[in-house]
Amino acid sequence: MWLLGTHGGSGARWLAAVLPGTRCAGKVWPEPISGNREPVVLVCRGNHRGLTSAQEYARAYRDGELSARLLLLGVIISADAPGRTPPPLRRLERLLSGAAPVLAHAPWEPTWRVGPAQAASGGEPLPWVTKLSQAIAAAAGSPVLA
Repeated sequence: MWLLGTHGGSGARWLAAVLPGTRCAGKVWPEPISGNREPVVLVCRGNHRGLTSAQEYARAYRDGELSARLLLLGVIISADAPGRTPPPLRRLERLLSGAAPVLAHAPWEPTWRVGPAQAASGGEPLPWVTKLSQAIAAAAGSPVLA
Protein backbone atom coordinates (compact mmCIF):
# COMPACT_ATOMS: atom_id res chain seq x y z
CA MET A 1 0.00 0.00 0.00
CA TRP A 2 1.26 3.42 -0.96
CA LEU A 3 1.35 6.45 1.32
CA LEU A 4 1.33 9.57 -0.85
CA GLY A 5 2.45 12.80 0.80
CA THR A 6 0.40 15.68 -0.56
CA HIS A 7 3.05 18.25 0.33
CA GLY A 8 6.54 18.44 1.75
CA GLY A 9 6.55 17.70 5.47
CA SER A 10 3.31 15.70 5.31
CA GLY A 11 4.69 12.90 7.46
CA ALA A 12 4.26 10.20 4.79
CA ARG A 13 7.88 9.05 5.01
CA TRP A 14 7.72 8.86 8.82
CA LEU A 15 4.45 6.95 8.75
CA ALA A 16 5.77 4.50 6.15
CA ALA A 17 8.65 3.78 8.54
CA VAL A 18 6.25 2.64 11.28
CA LEU A 19 3.17 1.28 9.46
CA PRO A 20 3.67 -2.31 8.32
CA GLY A 21 2.92 -3.06 4.68
CA THR A 22 3.18 0.54 3.51
CA ARG A 23 5.69 2.37 1.37
CA CYS A 24 6.14 6.05 0.65
CA ALA A 25 5.35 7.31 -2.85
CA GLY A 26 6.74 10.76 -2.16
CA LYS A 27 4.49 13.46 -3.65
CA VAL A 28 3.89 11.69 -6.99
CA TRP A 29 1.06 9.31 -7.78
CA PRO A 30 2.67 5.85 -7.90
CA GLU A 31 2.75 3.58 -10.90
CA PRO A 32 1.25 0.16 -10.11
CA ILE A 33 3.84 -2.58 -9.89
CA SER A 34 1.46 -5.51 -10.04
CA GLY A 35 -0.63 -4.38 -12.99
CA ASN A 36 -3.66 -4.29 -10.70
CA ARG A 37 -5.19 -1.24 -9.05
CA GLU A 38 -2.97 -0.52 -6.08
CA PRO A 39 -4.24 1.09 -2.88
CA VAL A 40 -3.13 4.61 -2.02
CA VAL A 41 -3.66 6.63 1.14
CA LEU A 42 -3.06 10.37 1.05
CA VAL A 43 -1.05 11.82 3.94
CA CYS A 44 -1.17 15.46 4.94
CA ARG A 45 -0.48 17.66 7.95
CA GLY A 46 -3.45 18.90 9.88
CA ASN A 47 -2.87 22.54 8.96
CA HIS A 48 -4.42 24.72 6.26
CA ARG A 49 -1.67 24.03 3.72
CA GLY A 50 -1.82 20.28 4.31
CA LEU A 51 -5.59 19.92 4.21
CA THR A 52 -5.99 22.03 1.07
CA SER A 53 -3.21 20.11 -0.70
CA ALA A 54 -4.95 16.83 0.16
CA GLN A 55 -8.17 18.25 -1.32
CA GLU A 56 -6.29 19.02 -4.54
CA TYR A 57 -4.96 15.46 -4.75
CA ALA A 58 -8.42 14.03 -4.04
CA ARG A 59 -9.88 16.19 -6.83
CA ALA A 60 -7.15 15.07 -9.23
CA TYR A 61 -8.01 11.46 -8.42
CA ARG A 62 -11.73 12.05 -8.87
CA ASP A 63 -11.43 14.08 -12.09
CA GLY A 64 -8.63 12.21 -13.85
CA GLU A 65 -7.74 8.76 -15.09
CA LEU A 66 -6.04 7.73 -11.86
CA SER A 67 -8.93 5.55 -10.68
CA ALA A 68 -8.22 3.10 -13.52
CA ARG A 69 -4.85 2.17 -11.99
CA LEU A 70 -5.07 3.22 -8.32
CA LEU A 71 -7.59 2.84 -5.50
CA LEU A 72 -7.78 5.85 -3.21
CA LEU A 73 -8.67 4.51 0.23
CA GLY A 74 -8.64 7.74 2.19
CA VAL A 75 -6.51 10.22 4.07
CA ILE A 76 -4.29 10.18 7.11
CA ILE A 77 -4.06 13.57 8.76
CA SER A 78 -0.82 14.00 10.72
CA ALA A 79 -1.10 16.37 13.65
CA ASP A 80 0.97 19.48 13.11
CA ALA A 81 0.97 20.41 16.80
CA PRO A 82 -0.13 18.96 20.13
CA GLY A 83 -3.65 19.62 21.35
CA ARG A 84 -7.08 19.96 19.80
CA THR A 85 -7.68 20.85 16.18
CA PRO A 86 -8.96 24.45 15.83
CA PRO A 87 -12.53 24.83 14.45
CA PRO A 88 -11.50 26.32 11.06
CA LEU A 89 -9.29 23.28 10.42
CA ARG A 90 -12.03 20.86 11.54
CA ARG A 91 -14.25 22.45 8.86
CA LEU A 92 -11.55 21.79 6.25
CA GLU A 93 -11.30 18.18 7.48
CA ARG A 94 -15.06 17.75 6.99
CA LEU A 95 -14.76 19.10 3.44
CA LEU A 96 -11.90 16.73 2.76
CA SER A 97 -13.86 13.78 4.12
CA GLY A 98 -16.45 14.40 1.40
CA ALA A 99 -13.78 13.93 -1.28
CA ALA A 100 -12.05 10.93 0.30
CA PRO A 101 -12.85 9.16 3.54
CA VAL A 102 -10.55 10.23 6.35
CA LEU A 103 -9.17 6.98 7.71
CA ALA A 104 -7.50 8.33 10.78
CA HIS A 105 -5.53 11.00 12.49
CA ALA A 106 -1.92 10.41 13.41
CA PRO A 107 -1.46 12.28 16.69
CA TRP A 108 1.41 14.56 17.59
CA GLU A 109 4.31 12.34 18.58
CA PRO A 110 6.75 14.49 20.60
CA THR A 111 9.60 11.95 20.45
CA TRP A 112 9.63 12.16 16.65
CA ARG A 113 10.48 15.83 16.83
CA VAL A 114 13.97 15.14 18.17
CA GLY A 115 14.66 11.63 16.90
CA PRO A 116 13.77 9.08 14.24
CA ALA A 117 10.28 7.65 13.85
CA GLN A 118 9.85 4.53 15.91
CA ALA A 119 6.89 2.17 15.84
CA ALA A 120 7.62 0.73 19.24
CA SER A 121 8.36 1.99 22.69
CA GLY A 122 10.12 -0.67 24.75
CA GLY A 123 9.17 -3.37 22.24
CA GLU A 124 5.44 -2.55 22.27
CA PRO A 125 3.89 -0.71 19.31
CA LEU A 126 2.51 2.71 20.05
CA PRO A 127 -1.27 2.23 20.52
CA TRP A 128 -2.21 4.71 17.81
CA VAL A 129 0.11 2.98 15.31
CA THR A 130 -1.72 -0.30 15.91
CA LYS A 131 -5.13 1.38 15.46
CA LEU A 132 -3.99 3.16 12.31
CA SER A 133 -2.61 -0.09 10.86
CA GLN A 134 -5.93 -1.80 11.56
CA ALA A 135 -7.92 1.03 9.96
CA ILE A 136 -5.78 0.93 6.82
CA ALA A 137 -6.04 -2.87 6.62
CA ALA A 138 -9.83 -2.68 7.00
CA ALA A 139 -10.12 -0.05 4.25
CA ALA A 140 -7.95 -2.16 1.97
CA GLY A 141 -10.01 -5.27 2.70
CA SER A 142 -6.94 -7.03 4.13
CA PRO A 143 -7.17 -8.93 7.38
CA VAL A 144 -3.72 -7.71 8.45
CA LEU A 145 -0.95 -5.74 6.80
CA ALA A 146 2.39 -7.49 7.14
